[in-house]
Amino acid sequence: MSGSRQDIRPNYYKTCGDIGRRILSHWLSEAQLGTECRLVIRELGDNYPLGSAFNYLWRLGKKEEPLDDEFSIGPYKDFRKARFYLRDYLEAGYTTYREQVEHALANIEKEMGE
Repeated sequence: MSGSRQDIRPNYYKTCGDIGRRILSHWLSEAQLGTECRLVIRELGDNYPLGSAFNYLWRLGKKEEPLDDEFSIGPYKDFRKARFYLRDYLEAGYTTYREQVEHALANIEKEMGE
Protein backbone atom coordinates (compact mmCIF):
# COMPACT_ATOMS: atom_id res chain seq x y z
CA MET A 1 0.00 0.00 0.00
CA SER A 2 1.38 3.33 -0.96
CA GLY A 3 0.79 5.59 2.05
CA SER A 4 -2.93 4.95 2.48
CA ARG A 5 -4.73 2.55 4.78
CA GLN A 6 -7.18 0.11 3.37
CA ASP A 7 -10.68 0.78 4.69
CA ILE A 8 -11.73 -2.40 6.48
CA ARG A 9 -14.65 -0.92 8.45
CA PRO A 10 -18.12 -2.23 7.56
CA ASN A 11 -20.56 0.30 6.08
CA TYR A 12 -23.00 -0.08 8.96
CA TYR A 13 -20.56 1.81 11.21
CA LYS A 14 -20.19 4.78 8.82
CA THR A 15 -23.31 6.60 10.08
CA CYS A 16 -25.76 5.83 12.85
CA GLY A 17 -28.88 3.97 11.71
CA ASP A 18 -32.43 5.19 12.22
CA ILE A 19 -33.07 3.12 15.36
CA GLY A 20 -29.78 4.22 16.95
CA ARG A 21 -30.60 7.84 16.10
CA ARG A 22 -33.90 7.59 17.97
CA ILE A 23 -32.14 6.13 20.99
CA LEU A 24 -29.21 8.58 21.03
CA SER A 25 -30.78 11.82 19.71
CA HIS A 26 -31.01 13.27 23.24
CA TRP A 27 -27.26 12.76 23.68
CA LEU A 28 -25.50 13.33 20.36
CA SER A 29 -25.77 16.02 17.71
CA GLU A 30 -26.97 15.30 14.17
CA ALA A 31 -23.39 15.84 12.99
CA GLN A 32 -22.10 13.20 15.40
CA LEU A 33 -24.83 10.74 14.38
CA GLY A 34 -23.83 11.30 10.76
CA THR A 35 -20.19 10.36 11.27
CA GLU A 36 -18.33 7.12 11.91
CA CYS A 37 -18.95 5.39 15.20
CA ARG A 38 -15.24 5.12 16.03
CA LEU A 39 -14.83 8.91 15.84
CA VAL A 40 -17.69 9.52 18.26
CA ILE A 41 -16.27 6.89 20.62
CA ARG A 42 -12.94 8.76 20.60
CA GLU A 43 -14.76 11.97 21.62
CA LEU A 44 -16.31 10.19 24.61
CA GLY A 45 -12.95 9.05 25.91
CA ASP A 46 -11.46 5.66 26.59
CA ASN A 47 -14.41 3.73 28.02
CA TYR A 48 -14.95 0.12 26.99
CA PRO A 49 -18.64 -0.24 27.99
CA LEU A 50 -19.68 2.95 26.17
CA GLY A 51 -17.63 2.15 23.08
CA SER A 52 -19.11 -1.33 22.88
CA ALA A 53 -22.67 -0.06 23.39
CA PHE A 54 -22.23 2.59 20.70
CA ASN A 55 -21.00 0.01 18.19
CA TYR A 56 -24.22 -1.98 18.67
CA LEU A 57 -26.45 1.12 18.67
CA TRP A 58 -24.80 2.44 15.49
CA ARG A 59 -25.59 -0.68 13.50
CA LEU A 60 -29.09 -1.43 14.89
CA GLY A 61 -31.31 -2.54 12.05
CA LYS A 62 -28.51 -2.28 9.48
CA LYS A 63 -26.67 -5.58 9.94
CA GLU A 64 -28.07 -8.86 8.71
CA GLU A 65 -27.95 -11.42 11.51
CA PRO A 66 -28.21 -15.16 10.97
CA LEU A 67 -31.12 -16.79 12.77
CA ASP A 68 -29.55 -18.74 15.63
CA ASP A 69 -32.35 -18.47 18.18
CA GLU A 70 -35.83 -17.00 18.46
CA PHE A 71 -34.50 -13.64 19.70
CA SER A 72 -31.93 -13.06 16.94
CA ILE A 73 -34.44 -11.81 14.41
CA GLY A 74 -33.58 -8.33 13.14
CA PRO A 75 -31.95 -5.95 15.57
CA TYR A 76 -33.05 -7.70 18.78
CA LYS A 77 -29.60 -9.19 19.43
CA ASP A 78 -27.93 -5.77 19.04
CA PHE A 79 -30.53 -4.22 21.38
CA ARG A 80 -29.64 -6.79 24.03
CA LYS A 81 -25.90 -6.26 23.61
CA ALA A 82 -26.16 -2.46 23.72
CA ARG A 83 -28.35 -2.68 26.82
CA PHE A 84 -25.83 -5.03 28.47
CA TYR A 85 -22.93 -2.62 27.95
CA LEU A 86 -24.90 0.47 29.02
CA ARG A 87 -25.92 -1.33 32.21
CA ASP A 88 -22.28 -2.39 32.67
CA TYR A 89 -21.27 1.29 32.44
CA LEU A 90 -23.63 2.13 35.31
CA GLU A 91 -22.70 -0.92 37.40
CA ALA A 92 -19.00 -0.09 37.05
CA GLY A 93 -19.70 3.23 38.75
CA TYR A 94 -18.91 5.56 35.85
CA THR A 95 -20.65 8.89 36.31
CA THR A 96 -19.58 11.19 33.46
CA TYR A 97 -22.48 10.22 31.17
CA ARG A 98 -24.80 8.63 33.76
CA GLU A 99 -27.89 10.70 32.86
CA GLN A 100 -27.42 10.13 29.11
CA VAL A 101 -26.90 6.39 29.62
CA GLU A 102 -30.05 6.11 31.75
CA HIS A 103 -32.01 7.97 29.07
CA ALA A 104 -30.59 5.71 26.33
CA LEU A 105 -31.57 2.62 28.35
CA ALA A 106 -35.14 3.93 28.68
CA ASN A 107 -35.22 4.54 24.91
CA ILE A 108 -33.99 1.00 24.25
CA GLU A 109 -36.75 -0.42 26.44
CA LYS A 110 -39.30 1.68 24.53
CA GLU A 111 -37.95 0.59 21.13
CA MET A 112 -37.97 -3.06 22.21
CA GLY A 113 -41.52 -2.75 23.51
CA GLU A 114 -40.58 -3.86 27.02
